[in-house]
Amino acid sequence: MPGTTNKKTLVSKIEVREVIRDTKDIRTWRNALGYAEVQYNPNRQPLYDLYADILLDAHLSACIAKRINAVINHPLKFINIKGEVETITNIVKTEAFLNLVEELMLSKFWGYTLLEMDFKSNENSIAATLIDRRHVKPEKKLVVKYPQDMDGIRQTSLRQIHPYRRQRQRPWIAAESRPAGAI
Repeated sequence: MPGTTNKKTLVSKIEVREVIRDTKDIRTWRNALGYAEVQYNPNRQPLYDLYADILLDAHLSACIAKRINAVINHPLKFINIKGEVETITNIVKTEAFLNLVEELMLSKFWGYTLLEMDFKSNENSIAATLIDRRHVKPEKKLVVKYPQDMDGIRQTSLRQIHPYRRQRQRPWIAAESRPAGAI
């Protein structure tokens, strides 16, 4: 996974745990939605665990995959006044760029996505590492070590709806499309 070996990366500072899979019912969904909508310390982990269970359904997974594939399978090239910019066109044809687009598309279903980006200009490449959604609290601009934590690594200039943000060495992309309860 790109970026996980460098201790300066954000993804290396969180403790990712397994998804809790147990019997779910309407009460579970209502409670998970309530936890996610708490104003002062929302916890989306139960809701995202529920989403992960729901995505085991083959029909729903196929519908999401169909929508994503329609976007990533569409040919894309960059053109300026002088013609095609082959450097950028070659980057968008890479597996890493397709993974980036897929994660951004998934923000439509999950509610938001936070990616740690690694741009390598000398190699003309790009790498995106997903920050586990259960560890991100966008309304507080925090990335927490454990999903239930109330404090963590503050991303002060990260805006919820803004499509990207750059730091000196570690740019981020954040995408949000829906409130916490909608998949």
